[in-house]
Amino acid sequence: MSGISIEPKSEDKYSVEYHVVCIIDLLGQSKHLSKWSSFPNGDKDKAETFNEGLRDSVDTVEYFRDMFAEFFNAIKKSYVSKEDMSSLTPEQKAKYYRLKDFSLSIEQFSDTFIFHAPIKNTHGDITPYPIYSMISAAASGMMISLAKKTALRGAITIGLGTKLDAKDFYGPALALAHHLESKRAQYPRIIVAKPIIDFIQQDQRRSPDKEINQILSKMTGELLPQIITLDVDGHWIVDFLSPFFNQVTKSESYNPKEIARSAYEFVTNEVNRFQATDSNGLLFERYSRLKNHMTPRMELWQ
Repeated sequence: MSGISIEPKSEDKYSVEYHVVCIIDLLGQSKHLSKWSSFPNGDKDKAETFNEGLRDSVDTVEYFRDMFAEFFNAIKKSYVSKEDMSSLTPEQKAKYYRLKDFSLSIEQFSDTFIFHAPIKNTHGDITPYPIYSMISAAASGMMISLAKKTALRGAITIGLGTKLDAKDFYGPALALAHHLESKRAQYPRIIVAKPIIDFIQQDQRRSPDKEINQILSKMTGELLPQIITLDVDGHWIVDFLSPFFNQVTKSESYNPKEIARSAYEFVTNEVNRFQATDSNGLLFERYSRLKNHMTPRMELWQ
């Protein structure tokens, strides 16, 4: 029996480096997809169901695709305080803006989104901005999704990977993020993998410039711990109801407190609904865990 011979590419064809990888999966889309799995063929009732399922699934995916893209565009603004920036010379400010630059890629497969960026930018600087940006995007996505009655689940990590072409990303980092999201998260939450925690806890020099290094160390050591938390089962997760997000995301068009209250109302209603209808108790248990995480934090969002 003849086989297929695949000649491996040489090692220099690949650029393997450390990437920050985040995977987000919109939950509950299968029930909407099932409504338009076949054409209604003139049946009025089926046509209404078909259109309803099409709207509820496609509109949702498009909304989050556009939301994530807009969020990452907005997050390019500076997150260093005016006091810190005022202490820098023009030359140091130029270095700082270089450090906050990173190359982000967004991939989408069905209702799953993948964000990835090298931890080292094109200048060779190790910067926490990809981590901060992805955690912030995940937190914003979690809160908004729940307010819109759509749960999501995800994971974020650092690890090795490579681009197979201009877009597709592949490697151990993506495999770990997928494993954590699909096997470990269990209920609507975003797991922060151990390599992220190790990065935060490491006391390493990230810039040869003393003042710049102090700012980056402050961001890594003080800011990032504010937006993650240790869950009851020992997993670190994105703390999407951290008071930090209440302070930095408010605008005329975006009221985080109102969104948080809508999200909590949805989760509470789901707990009550699944308590009455969930035969095996799995969904009731999962949404109860989410509510238990949210309840003590809601006082800060009133």
